[in-house]
Amino acid sequence: MRKKIEVGYIDIPKNYIKMKDAQKKQVCNIIIDKLYAYLDGELDPVLNRIDFLNDVFDSTLESNVEMEYYEVAATIRDCKKILNES
Repeated sequence: MRKKIEVGYIDIPKNYIKMKDAQKKQVCNIIIDKLYAYLDGELDPVLNRIDFLNDVFDSTLESNVEMEYYEVAATIRDCKKILNES
């Protein structure tokens, strides 16, 4: 079994699924920015932030699908997609 590290909690709007694409992108950018800000104080500067966030998003996505939290999983999937566009 894989060990997990809790990075924190982020509130996701309940109506995320019904939002327009531009609104979803805005929510995801806020989530990514908050995670970057948190990681800047916690991670060794030599670690790649994007790689680390991809790992966090993968783990979080997997966990939320297992728990059938599909709204959260959709948000995480969108965040990962936006993170990798840059």
